[in-house]
Amino acid sequence: MTKKEEREAEKNGSDIPTVCKGYGGYNVDISYSACSSSFSLVRGEESISLGMQAINWTQKTVEWRMANGKPFAVIMRKYDYAGGEQCATDGKITSESLIVRGLKGYEIDETVAAKTPNANLKARELADKGYAKRRS
Repeated sequence: MTKKEEREAEKNGSDIPTVCKGYGGYNVDISYSACSSSFSLVRGEESISLGMQAINWTQKTVEWRMANGKPFAVIMRKYDYAGGEQCATDGKITSESLIVRGLKGYEIDETVAAKTPNANLKARELADKGYAKRRS
């Protein structure tokens, strides 16, 4: 985001979003509300929700699943919170999971509990299975 865009967002009372460059023309966009952060993958007009996190999110990594140099899915750790009526992401973390989302053309929408033995490997297997399903 340029300084001009930051000033415009601040002038309009908006929080300044965070944009992280991804692969295949996708960006990871993080926008903020009063008490939560919304994660999305964006490419042009396409947007894939990765869910909401606390405003002080600790998530630092999105794993990109690639085939032939092109991304087809992402894996991201998601936290669930105790929360109150006013803010669902207030309070302590009650559970963690890995979400697996397919990119355009790949119908992958899976979740693996972080306490599952070899959870990261299981999430990768689910992503790769979704890729193979489309290929067959």
